Amino acid sequence: MINKELGGWPVLQGLAWNASTFDFDRLMLKLSQYNNYIFYTVNTGVDETNSSIRNIHYFTMQNQLDFVEIVRTTVGNLSHTISVSFDSSNYIRRLCLLANVSVMDKDIVIVTAPKLLHGISSIIDRQSPRTIQNYMIWHFMMNRAWNMPNRFRNIVQQFTRIFHGTSTEESRTITCANYVNTIMNLPVSKLYIDEHSHKDARKEAQAITAKLGYPDYLEGDDMTKLDKAYAEYNFNLSYMPNVLSAIQLHSKANLQMLRYPIDSKEW
Repeated sequence: MINKELGGWPVLQGLAWNASTFDFDRLMLKLSQYNNYIFYTVNTGVDETNSSIRNIHYFTMQNQLDFVEIVRTTVGNLSHTISVSFDSSNYIRRLCLLANVSVMDKDIVIVTAPKLLHGISSIIDRQSPRTIQNYMIWHFMMNRAWNMPNRFRNIVQQFTRIFHGTSTEESRTITCANYVNTIMNLPVSKLYIDEHSHKDARKEAQAITAKLGYPDYLEGDDMTKLDKAYAEYNFNLSYMPNVLSAIQLHSKANLQMLRYPIDSKEW
């Protein structure tokens, strides 16, 4: 996969890696499909000025940028709003198209910290194709190593211990349970719903909010809505392909939300 889809990993291929094949835009798009936004993140969120619509959010290191400049622009004007070395408007169009979403020039984009985005772009421009390819693939591998056998997770754990000061890894049982619950949260929830817990939970929840607990359609035997929500999820006995497929579908679903109407009662 690394060689065929992502253009190889120079640190392993050595002189066999051909820098002339490096395509930064293509690599960003491919990694974005696996929800790996190495330098810039794109996702769909509710418009903060109008909660009845969604728009595109374009940012980096979101959890560290609570008090920075935020610019409201459009897809058509995005390349003029932020000064980066690639066509950011075209990148968003191509990215959304991979999720079967056609983006229009008038679609709103919320840009967080445009000056920082420009600074990151300037650093990228000064690096060689080999360095950028190595860095981006390394990030991808670090993210996926947690889904690999113990010998790979140990390597990441050693790095994490030195870099972040974290000394222990979460137990595999908890990791796997959390993973399944994250990817298939509604089907997992249905497994635990019974009449007694349903009645008790409803009595406590009704006074607070109708969305506390679980959606009504999980109570019955009609699986139509649940089947529709997970129609594209096809799992087999091979763990890593299952992980990669689920990540792709999750990333695709987030972008597709751009065209979904907002229903405050929807889960």
